[in-house]
Amino acid sequence: MKNHLLLALLATAALQAQPVVNPNNLIMDLNTEAFFAEVENLDPGPAGANRNWNLTNLDLIPVGTSTTTSPVGTAFENSFPTANYCSATTGEFQGGYTYFRYDNQSMELLGDAFTGIGIFSFDPNPRTYITFPYTYNTVINDTYHADNIAFTATYDGYGSLTVPFGTYHNVIRQKIEELGTTNYVWFNANPFFPIAQTTEGGIGLMRATNLSAQQFTPSQTISVWPNPSRDVFWLEGVPSQSDILVCDLKGQVVLQAQTQTTSASVDLSGFASGVYVLKIDALGQQTIKKIVKY
Repeated sequence: MKNHLLLALLATAALQAQPVVNPNNLIMDLNTEAFFAEVENLDPGPAGANRNWNLTNLDLIPVGTSTTTSPVGTAFENSFPTANYCSATTGEFQGGYTYFRYDNQSMELLGDAFTGIGIFSFDPNPRTYITFPYTYNTVINDTYHADNIAFTATYDGYGSLTVPFGTYHNVIRQKIEELGTTNYVWFNANPFFPIAQTTEGGIGLMRATNLSAQQFTPSQTISVWPNPSRDVFWLEGVPSQSDILVCDLKGQVVLQAQTQTTSASVDLSGFASGVYVLKIDALGQQTIKKIVKY
């Protein structure tokens, strides 16, 4: 009897662990850093419950930042008058905005707009992003744009996702089939935002800067990426108050800093291409890594 009771409790816990997205999972002022990696034939891993997806073997390039905000006061609010949620980007996509509309039934993608480039609106036929409540195995069949582009989006799995800078613990995955191609989006369930999205020839990643330890665990080993890099090297798993030195091959110190958190960056954009030695002194131990600037 005790064994049957334990199994019943475990089964109930497993059911409760399935992430469900509701409108209150959307928050304003969520800040993320954006990265991109070129990759061919990416293995997205299996669908299903309690998966542990691994996307650590990526050479990431920083491409900007993103902030969720109200459309009010943004550059293109008049072009999307029904929007009530917006993602504003900087960096390589500086001046970019993605506009959404949501209610208790669904969240719709209305379109994108870029300063100096133009406006790409799906109205009056927006794209269904997710439906509420968004539960495991939900299938969305819809069309969008004036051309009535058809697609199928399936909530095909949930679990954890490990990327070069750490592990997200409350993740759902959406499989998107459109125009003969298949892509995947991994979302953090609460707060709701995209963590990773595959595209033709690459994958984009987002790192939120204000998640709790229960939602995200930074890498526990010191890692440096991308390496090689043309300018910025990101450091993960570095104890706070670590001393960082960058030396050339002659042993001369060309840059030094001290970290304040477990994440840090080294910017060599003003230095010549070549091989450098990165020294990290933390907790009485020194870690030495070779980095290459191209």
